[in-house]
Amino acid sequence: MMEPAALYLRLSQEDGERWGESQSISNQRIFLTQYCQANGFTVAECYIDDGYTGTNFNRPGFQRLLRDIERGKIKTVITKDLSRLGRDYIETGRYVECYFPEKGIRYIAVNDGVDTGKEESAGNDMSAFKAVFNDFYARDVSRKVRSALTAKRRAGEFIGAWAPYGYQKDPKQPGKLVPDPESAGVVRRIYRDFLKGESVRGIAEGLTEDKIPTPMEKRNGGLKAKRRWNESTIRRILTCETYAGNLTQNQSKTISYKVKKRIPVPKKEWIVVSNTHEPLITKEEFQMAQQLFKTRSSPREPKDRHLLSGLVFCGDCGSPMTFVKDGPRTYLVCSSSRRYPGSCKTHCIREDEVERILLDSLRKLSEGLRPQSLYPEFPRKSRELAARELRSAKEQLEFYRRAGRDSESFPNIQRQFLSCCELWQRKVDALEEELTAEDPKDRREMAARELLRFERPGRTTIQALVKKIVVCGDKSLELYFSFPDPRITP
Repeated sequence: MMEPAALYLRLSQEDGERWGESQSISNQRIFLTQYCQANGFTVAECYIDDGYTGTNFNRPGFQRLLRDIERGKIKTVITKDLSRLGRDYIETGRYVECYFPEKGIRYIAVNDGVDTGKEESAGNDMSAFKAVFNDFYARDVSRKVRSALTAKRRAGEFIGAWAPYGYQKDPKQPGKLVPDPESAGVVRRIYRDFLKGESVRGIAEGLTEDKIPTPMEKRNGGLKAKRRWNESTIRRILTCETYAGNLTQNQSKTISYKVKKRIPVPKKEWIVVSNTHEPLITKEEFQMAQQLFKTRSSPREPKDRHLLSGLVFCGDCGSPMTFVKDGPRTYLVCSSSRRYPGSCKTHCIREDEVERILLDSLRKLSEGLRPQSLYPEFPRKSRELAARELRSAKEQLEFYRRAGRDSESFPNIQRQFLSCCELWQRKVDALEEELTAEDPKDRREMAARELLRFERPGRTTIQALVKKIVVCGDKSLELYFSFPDPRITP
């Protein structure tokens, strides 16, 4: 009887040119199908990631494969070679050495001679080293791409995916910016109004009132839900030197070739090339705008936090309620209504009235209750999850310790494995500390005990016991608590 197997096919941009379901994907499919026919397997399913990097395992085809493994639909996974599974040697090693064996999965990488179903398979002992070499390849490609992009930036070429608002890419010369007829005038208006003394908020409200499409609306060709201009967008335009004709790039970067999260780059490392394209404003206007920002900005006094800060919301639009002082009294009003008049009702209600209703409700609830009844049991499954993570981390640690011992003849590779050992040791330590720490219910129990004896509880107690307060149109309140039967309407 032929054994069913799942084929995993992957191609990324660093592997060469591709089109549609690329020829290379087709070649992998033909190669693996022939292998299955010759070795007693039948193809049960193909999982394909065309155009996805091997340094990131968050790929749709691979994630679908994992889901089917968890459902028990798959027992054998076959790839053309280890690099098709992935180029991150840490994650690749985890799947081959830990995850697949734990799930009872037989993994075969044909060209590398890896077959976890056969202990005598020659490629099994070398799989860790091949994973490292695949990782080095991905790192080398990333380094070359970064170098090429840096050279283009220094040459004054625009390399972003989207041109800044007010510009478009020159169809004849993609690395060059030219003014966009539709939005260039909006940028000029923003600078003109700001230099005349208009506030950032006033400029945003004026553009919204005039129904000027926002950058997001323009980029997406118009949206059904119309957006408002906000202060951060106006501020970003007013501080972007690109509008003065100087191309400013390299303001952010990815953490590494494996981690795609973007982080800001220090200003001294920005790449600024002067006079690369037609400016929308003069350099003098740009400098005047920066000077105005300095003179208008002043340190703000820290605000006293109200007892109910961050807990009260509008019952109609869901916006937070903001605190407004009027003489000796403080009121709560809908922040959306206050910022954009007419967008919602004010729902104006006195702060002390909301506090009184809340505290009365808490007192009534506390009568005759033990503190333990005011908080739920600490979810057992979360501790079980942490315990499973700890077991997995210990397996990873042992894997890289073993790999480090086995790679003594390759000092550079051994250093990589020992570095991984340090990372996984820290993970193990953190999980052990988490499992031995006090249960999260302790904080809620302390708050409950204070609740049973308070006159007026502190903010910490309120935050521990109250999820949110909703102010309805008739000024009635809906109270949501952090313990059983959490919703109450006084």
